[in-house]
Amino acid sequence: MSMYLVGSTPKGANASLLGEYKRTRRAKVYTFTSDPSRFLHYSRGRWWVGATPGESSGYLYVKDDAATPDKITATWKVYDGEWLDAPNLRCVATSPLASAAAEVFIVGKTPGGVNSGSLGKFVRGADLLNSRYVYRKVTGGNVSYLFYAIGSWWVGDSLPRGSSAGGYVRMETDAWLPELAPAHGWLVASSQSGWAPRPRIR
Repeated sequence: MSMYLVGSTPKGANASLLGEYKRTRRAKVYTFTSDPSRFLHYSRGRWWVGATPGESSGYLYVKDDAATPDKITATWKVYDGEWLDAPNLRCVATSPLASAAAEVFIVGKTPGGVNSGSLGKFVRGADLLNSRYVYRKVTGGNVSYLFYAIGSWWVGDSLPRGSSAGGYVRMETDAWLPELAPAHGWLVASSQSGWAPRPRIR
């Protein structure tokens, strides 16, 4: 059985810890599928996301005696130099990926056609990156990827490694699926102006 920590955190603090947590044989301990060294666990009246099950420390917590994380009703807190309320964070027992479309389309126009090759149809793969699906577009012998990393959906010609990401088009959003991203807000990389907003892309 899995639990899914979903939503968003203030300023994207520790957003990399959102995703799927699988139940272990230990009571009230779940392992993060994206990083087995991180756990969702219960300790002394609080649910924590941290490195050591049973210890009252971590990166996120909520003061709630719920028997399972999906029954939590109190407000989560996230650490970002200080503890901040994260009212948009919640735990659910159903995967937020369950309704994922098999294909998504990024459409519109870029100024002067800059990075217009990043638009088009992307097909969902079976693999996950940062707890979200990776999508691919094949044009001739070239592959472009639509993926989620560090608080944005990106289109690039390679998948990120570690804590960095890059690409030609991106959308700053914590949406679990690209089709759930806001209708407007895509940014296009430009050698002259850096990341520029392009309201005609969606």
